[in-house]
Amino acid sequence: MAGNRAYFANVKLFRSSLLSRTTKKRLYKTLIGPVVTYAAETWTLNATTINTLNVFERKVLRRIYGPTMESGVWRMRSNKEIYDLFDEDDIAKFVKVRRLEWLGHVWRMERDRPPRKVTQASVEEADHDLEVAPGRRGGSKGHPCRH
Repeated sequence: MAGNRAYFANVKLFRSSLLSRTTKKRLYKTLIGPVVTYAAETWTLNATTINTLNVFERKVLRRIYGPTMESGVWRMRSNKEIYDLFDEDDIAKFVKVRRLEWLGHVWRMERDRPPRKVTQASVEEADHDLEVAPGRRGGSKGHPCRH
């Protein structure tokens, strides 16, 4: 995952006690967030993908906000505590918003533009547009490497 590479390339910054949490949050949003969400408009989100994104984000946020001391004992912050401190939408919601923004962009396009045509196409229309050679519909020729 490119996000891990971006995170570990900057992990010294997130460990530094010289940088404030606000600065570390900005670093996450500018250096790591765009790498993780690159081309997010085209993703198909399922439960596994959403979970993977949220786990990665919490890993970074735990590094930024660190543990907390209660009654002289250090403990890791809960997911709720981390997101309360972060005070932003989680990364999965960010991706969903980006997808909706892209859809709005496509809907505003001219009707003859390919992305708009694909978005508005139906299965019936696509089936009529296909040109199939007579006597050959579907099927497989076998493995492409075996002749």
